[in-house]
Amino acid sequence: MTAVLHWAPQAGTETGTGKAIDSWVAAAASEEVSIKVLSFNQPDSPASGNPSYQGHGMDAAALRQVFRDALSTVDVVHLHGAFDPSLSRVLRLAVREKRSRRRSGRDLSIVLTPHGALSDYVFAKGHLKKALYWNLVDRGLVKSVDRVICNTPVEREQFLRRMPGVRCEVVPLVVAPGDPEARVRENEGTENDPPALVTIGRYDIGIKGLDLLIEAVVGLCHRGRNVKLRCIGYDAQGGIDALQQVVERLGASDLVDCAGPKFGAEKLALLNAAAIFCMPSRYESFSYSLMEGLASGRPVLVGAGACVTSYFEPRLANDLVVEPAVADWVDAIERVLDDPESNRLSAKEAYEALRRKCSEAEVGASLVEIYRGLAHGTF
Repeated sequence: MTAVLHWAPQAGTETGTGKAIDSWVAAAASEEVSIKVLSFNQPDSPASGNPSYQGHGMDAAALRQVFRDALSTVDVVHLHGAFDPSLSRVLRLAVREKRSRRRSGRDLSIVLTPHGALSDYVFAKGHLKKALYWNLVDRGLVKSVDRVICNTPVEREQFLRRMPGVRCEVVPLVVAPGDPEARVRENEGTENDPPALVTIGRYDIGIKGLDLLIEAVVGLCHRGRNVKLRCIGYDAQGGIDALQQVVERLGASDLVDCAGPKFGAEKLALLNAAAIFCMPSRYESFSYSLMEGLASGRPVLVGAGACVTSYFEPRLANDLVVEPAVADWVDAIERVLDDPESNRLSAKEAYEALRRKCSEAEVGASLVEIYRGLAHGTF
């Protein structure tokens, strides 16, 4: 059996990265692969009761010691993230163990999943600081990595421009099965209500493109289109306050509702009340929020910066994907309001295709092939 050790501090959390790692762990665990996950961020999550997850309640230094002790017992180390001094330290430990094993004829394979941290858009933020860290620390360490696994084709393309000599595979995240038709209901608003646009995600105005959507709503009103926008998200580090300031600055206080966190039936009810699900992100690695929108049965518009759209067929991308410009969003929303059914069918087809490509069976088989192939020198 191939033994795999994940360094994944976000595993077991409700973040997108946390859910992504959890889905991969569940998909790859099998009779052929045993998995241990080191994560200290698991309070009150299902993962905290999973014996494969270790490190709950530890600080970073203690978790690194657990990692160091476990290195000699595994065949593959899978690291998640980038631009993280703690991760750089454990990568050094893994490289040191890899080199020491060569003298004994054994091998340790190192896998890295950056989860978008080395993408062009994210790398450009704080460019000087990140460029220094990448060139002085991470680049040299990544040369010892045996495989990089990215979630989408566009991320792979961007990574290989930075590290052309590293083998890089594409393995998507897991999209849970489910019939989108089961979630479709008649719009729950009244005939006198204006059409509602709904977006879900962090209140990170720049990356999530919320300014584009707010300005588009204002522009639609100038065209005589009475629409409202509801932003479902969470208030992290004053995010909701910053968003409200943008809303007020753009004169959209009567048009935008910063709804804050919504979960379960409450969030589903807001989706069912929406005329269009919008995700205007300038950048997204792989968005579970988009999967929710596609599965809701509502018309969907998504920003071109969402990497998962690289899986869309050109015909579907033409219906669903919008460039990051206010005028493009105004035109796209108006087009869907005039003909929602065409877009709705495209969204359903895109979800069905992603659900097949991103099934637990398909993803798990890909990961098992990579892990076992690395351990046995055949991949």
